Amino acid sequence: MVRVDGIAFEDVGLHVKGAAGSRRRFDDDKPALTLNFDRFKPGQHFHGLDKLSLNNSVQDPSYLTEHLCSELFREAGVPSPRVAFARVTVNGRDAGLYVLKEGFDKEFLRRWFRSPNGNLYDGGFIRDITDPLERTSGEGANTRADLKALAAAAMLPDLDLRRHELERLLDLDRFLSFLALEIMTWHWDGYALKRNNYRIYHDPSTDRMVFLPHGMDQMFWDSNGPIEPGMEGLVARAVMEIPALRARYRERVGTLLTNVFRIQVLTNRINALQARLRPVLASYHPQWARDHDGAVEHLRRQVTARVLNLHRLVSEPPPERLQFDAGGVAPLTRWYPLDIFGGNQFGRETHEGVPTLFIRVERGDDPRSNPSWRCRVLLGRGRYRLSGRVRTENVAPRPEQP
Repeated sequence: MVRVDGIAFEDVGLHVKGAAGSRRRFDDDKPALTLNFDRFKPGQHFHGLDKLSLNNSVQDPSYLTEHLCSELFREAGVPSPRVAFARVTVNGRDAGLYVLKEGFDKEFLRRWFRSPNGNLYDGGFIRDITDPLERTSGEGANTRADLKALAAAAMLPDLDLRRHELERLLDLDRFLSFLALEIMTWHWDGYALKRNNYRIYHDPSTDRMVFLPHGMDQMFWDSNGPIEPGMEGLVARAVMEIPALRARYRERVGTLLTNVFRIQVLTNRINALQARLRPVLASYHPQWARDHDGAVEHLRRQVTARVLNLHRLVSEPPPERLQFDAGGVAPLTRWYPLDIFGGNQFGRETHEGVPTLFIRVERGDDPRSNPSWRCRVLLGRGRYRLSGRVRTENVAPRPEQP
């Protein structure tokens, strides 16, 4: 039984959800749950919804990124669930504040597509469209012919033919917005960068596939992330290997940066959501509210830095393929530092007559500290060897490491 503001819903389907870092057992303090209102009682709805999720947000102490990023995708025309918040009690035990998220059900599909009867697939955990994805909705035999056709198109070696087939089988305009926002929000655990946290719908009215974002509780981690990172998702990689589509993708990033991805709009939204949540957390314990203040401030800084860096990146010329000399050697010169949590020193010096990059680690006792120098280049398919020299001084393992 589920009670909401005194109204009871009986025979509601309940499923303990989550994967990796967010999964908790039902009898733990804060299990993540999926509620299916018509699973055992046809026609039962909650404010028009068949299904909703209660996310424990253990990987997002701000509680805000799912809400913020879902809005961004919807504003860009990419179907994404609506998000709110809830105080949850489980079997009389106060489980605290949750992120309340609309489910990927037929009510959701009806709002975004002419027909809700197409195949809806769950991307699962680190799986691509070449894997046997679970079909969670759809009519007819479950042959996955639509997924197989899209995968075959993405693997065509002839780029002109690949582009033609992708335009025929994929809602390419929406996919470019989906891809751009995954990178702009640095959804490192999403489809493009990890083959994870996504849904894909075969729209019967257009006979094209549409990618849907999911699992956005670990966003904006790398404010310096490039516009064109290495893509793990098959379709993302296939699109970016086509020069004309890569150019359209960069143009889409610029458009979204101008119209949707704006500092004042984003930080105002963060501030408004924080004002709603802080009193709730303070009612549990004053320290919870103070911890939330810190998490939100960190998110606000990361969002601001990401927008500023994206403006810098879009103003730079797109990367060119690395040029090799007659001996087959190409020096790597465009190095940049990455220090997500800050506090370490980076610099350039000459050591024994050789230009050298250095890192002085000031936060070696912080297990999150992982400073590095990075260099990204565009390479054609082939085999490459990376050569270089490295030197360490006063490096010791942490106490918990052998």
